[in-house]
Amino acid sequence: MNFCHKRRLVSGTFVFLFLSYLTPFVTMAVDNSRIMFQGLKSVYVQVNPIDFNTEQKGIVAGQLREETERQLKKAGIEVLSDEEFNRFKMSLKYPLACLVLSVSINEILAEGAALDISNITVEVQQAVQLGRNATISMFATTWERNQISFGGSAEVQGKIRAFVAEFISAYTSANP
Repeated sequence: MNFCHKRRLVSGTFVFLFLSYLTPFVTMAVDNSRIMFQGLKSVYVQVNPIDFNTEQKGIVAGQLREETERQLKKAGIEVLSDEEFNRFKMSLKYPLACLVLSVSINEILAEGAALDISNITVEVQQAVQLGRNATISMFATTWERNQISFGGSAEVQGKIRAFVAEFISAYTSANP
């Protein structure tokens, strides 16, 4: 690899790291979760489909969902089953939320060495109504944490647990 390619790789890595560490500060600056979670009764956990490469690294959707549900239940938060969520979401009036987890780990080669880059998103979706027409209701993201970082399965699982712990903290402060 010539000097120009190395320089671009190093510059790109620094930009990537800067942006990935800046993201949590930007999202935390507008945190209004105390208002958003007030009166919330229960949570449903959804794990978006996980690609083959990420599963090969040890992130399995079923395990991720079970661990997250266990973490929520341990904090005293009611977790809905698939059937309960499907029944309650139809009304859009029952105070529930959907905690959505999205994870991917991609491998890149840099100077012959494999490097894992992970993208982790934990978001809360709730039923909302449009201000211009209150008869229009839908699920929308009301809270989100996202991080892009270097690291494999252990780091990804730790970051998901940390993001879920942030949600639990916000939920319990809004619903003492």
